[in-house]
Amino acid sequence: MTNMSDGAYVVEKDFKSDRTHQDQVTGVILINENEFFTSSLDKSVKVWDKFSQGVAYTFETVEALYSLGRTGEHLEFMIVGHSDGNFLVYHMTGKNIMHEQVWAHEVEICRTVSLSTFKNKYFATRDAKGHVKIWSSNEHPDTVCTIWHFEAD
Repeated sequence: MTNMSDGAYVVEKDFKSDRTHQDQVTGVILINENEFFTSSLDKSVKVWDKFSQGVAYTFETVEALYSLGRTGEHLEFMIVGHSDGNFLVYHMTGKNIMHEQVWAHEVEICRTVSLSTFKNKYFATRDAKGHVKIWSSNEHPDTVCTIWHFEAD
């Protein structure tokens, strides 16, 4: 319990359970006004539901997840970056894996963003070494270009 200066108390609850993430959360994206996704180093993606006030379901993966992003002209794809430089493409409506891009980067993908300037037809991934790749936003993404050492002098 935390005592606040005006005499009010905030009760802190432990929400850890086997349904919540067991390690650091690395990404959060909104699905709709009632649901959102989270990714974690615990090798899972979880769908949270406003009405049940908890986890609706969980996707288990084989690698720690370092990034999470949403892309596609209708934001129909979710991109999940793995620790080994791979990423997964999930379809938002079907909530199923469409594709695994192997060797997308040499090291973990730490950032995934949709390029809204181009109507979300492309997305970018950035790895821990500072390399950025631009991809087409579809079920089987193709590399459009690579920017080496993006943060280098």
